[in-house]
Amino acid sequence: MSRLHIVKLTCPHCQAENKSAVWDSINAQLNPQAKEQLLEGKINILTCSRCGVSSPIDAPLLYHDMEKEFGVEYYPFKSINDDNFLAGFNADGSLKPDDKLPIDVKQHYLFQPHYVFSMDELVRYILFRDKLAE
Repeated sequence: MSRLHIVKLTCPHCQAENKSAVWDSINAQLNPQAKEQLLEGKINILTCSRCGVSSPIDAPLLYHDMEKEFGVEYYPFKSINDDNFLAGFNADGSLKPDDKLPIDVKQHYLFQPHYVFSMDELVRYILFRDKLAE
């Protein structure tokens, strides 16, 4: 599933209020055009209606590919200073599993994504995985 929603944001350059699309997740098969926009650097970007300046929207984003069975999840780097965020991970960087989930669900690729802390690295990882599948 892919999730897109519209939010009100303040332009960091001129402080004007804008509405912008923010993606929470992108499924490569269900939204190939969103994948293409992501690879072109056009996802989660605020372009101010007043001053025209484009700025990245620092929002978490999960990308997953059902055919290649991989997921990669972006978090803003500032997340590493959030104790609640860190509490969801083990010391080895893996996600702490929900004990209520069956083992086969915990082993599903969506529960074991690759984590990145920059959008550039998210794109690079997707390109890397796409090349491996050629």
